[in-house]
Amino acid sequence: MNSLDHYMALPYTEYAACEQDCDGETIWSAWVEELPGCETHADTREEALTDLQDAKRVYIEGLLERGVSPPLPSSSVWEVTVPDTPASIRIGEGTREGENICFSYPPAAPPLDKAVPA
Repeated sequence: MNSLDHYMALPYTEYAACEQDCDGETIWSAWVEELPGCETHADTREEALTDLQDAKRVYIEGLLERGVSPPLPSSSVWEVTVPDTPASIRIGEGTREGENICFSYPPAAPPLDKAVPA
């Protein structure tokens, strides 16, 4: 079985989205598509993505300790930002049954210069 460092270096599909809670406060969520339940929430995009790396490490570490091989990244993904719109769209060529990955942020989200780290 591969090491924790091996899995941490793989190009997992990571998303970050800006949302509003019931009180109108901005909250950032970040998650790893291939690792169900591996997600974080924070006040800023940077915090959410930093915390996501810690969550990913703990998630993968837990699987390895139980002798379970973590899921591998599912696709190659590119990021596209549509200028002057509140939507950032991430698309790519999937590897599972030829699907395409397509994600768009809710219309209420503020314009983002990047949806995920490059």
